[in-house]
Amino acid sequence: MTRNFSAKTTARQVVRATVPDLLAFFGQKPKLVGVYQDQKDKKSACVFFSESLGGQPIKGISVIKVTDDATREWVVFCQANAPKGEAMKLLALHKPSQPAVDAKAGSTGAGGGGGAVDAGSAPPNPPANDSSAAPTVPTASSGDSNLQSIPPADIKLQTYNFPDGTGSVGVPDGWTCTSQTIGNCIVKGPADQTVGLDLSAVVDVPNGQSIRMLRMSHQDMSRALVGPFSPDPATALKNLIEAINRISRANGGPTSTVDEIVSQKPIQASSPLPNARAAVIEMKSTKTTKGVAKKFHSVQQFTVYSLNGGQDTWSYFAAQLSAPEETFKQDFPVMNAILISLKENAAGIQAKGAAEQKQADAINAQTNRMVAATNANIGRMQQQQLESDRSFADVDEGIRGYRKVYDSQTGEEADVNLGDVNGVVNALNETDPGRYVQVPLRDEVGP
Repeated sequence: MTRNFSAKTTARQVVRATVPDLLAFFGQKPKLVGVYQDQKDKKSACVFFSESLGGQPIKGISVIKVTDDATREWVVFCQANAPKGEAMKLLALHKPSQPAVDAKAGSTGAGGGGGAVDAGSAPPNPPANDSSAAPTVPTASSGDSNLQSIPPADIKLQTYNFPDGTGSVGVPDGWTCTSQTIGNCIVKGPADQTVGLDLSAVVDVPNGQSIRMLRMSHQDMSRALVGPFSPDPATALKNLIEAINRISRANGGPTSTVDEIVSQKPIQASSPLPNARAAVIEMKSTKTTKGVAKKFHSVQQFTVYSLNGGQDTWSYFAAQLSAPEETFKQDFPVMNAILISLKENAAGIQAKGAAEQKQADAINAQTNRMVAATNANIGRMQQQQLESDRSFADVDEGIRGYRKVYDSQTGEEADVNLGDVNGVVNALNETDPGRYVQVPLRDEVGP
């Protein structure tokens, strides 16, 4: 959620304005768990909070940036048991998700058949797993034929258990899976086929706040996932492919060109977010690796959503079946069998989330201690400066020779000769007691 305030609005005033809105949104007042003040720009701040949404615990952060022309706020929150990447993104907001692309992995992903992510090295920041994130992909057309006409195959699958205990997936003979967790899992075939499960990442919008913060902190931009937002799933998917192409191209990896969106069938989004849009998309594409082009065909369920209207970031989750064009129809039953074999272990996912939350809490506690110590030092320095400024204020006022007089009813101010100010104020207050007030220069410096 993002919004702008008028110029000269302070961070404290923004917090006061935000709390009632968060109260209305979550149904109860959020719990403040930490405050961070920008040490270079002391007018800006970050506020960490926790609460629950629909009975689910969440954690969030409000980033407040004060500039000369306006004050801007960006509020982000996610499930408290979200995977490690999401928690760290909130704690280190200047480091947006940066999916790795490994040209040596022989990955297909967005480059190989127009999939949603790089199949060799998936984005590291998946949102909390959703049991509906990888349902059976509905049958899609392919040219003049219909995939539904292909009879179900009696496919033997060996169970692959994810090492972190979050679930399992079936792997046919000749196929491989080395994913450590259920999120962004990739099952690879013997002939450039891939099945992507629980695919997800956060995409930064060009010139959005995340990108500006990344540039300000002089971070490596070559691996930032950046693409424009679109609520249309097919358009968002093409934007995502271009974003991954940019990273892959910078690292000498393969790139993809979308040749044709064969079909796009809107479906009900499984996400609880009201602005999520989902579709089953069939697509043809060309993957180019070291100058060699190869045609691919893919079917995927793709959901796109944004918590800030796409002004700063947007997110997706998807399931993807991809294979070379010439073998796609015969590969489809095998890939679909892999897709529907995915099973979640709720206890394992919860345990993983709890462990990551414990680690995040420890980091947050350490950050709070450091911030508290820093703020205490800043407070002492500011008080010393204030006392020094006030000690010179009386001398400065004497040199200046006048003092402000304030009309408490109209808010107007006037400068009055210092030697006459007492008599003037007393005379004015005879007819309207207490209305006119002297404002010594030392009071203008600070309390």
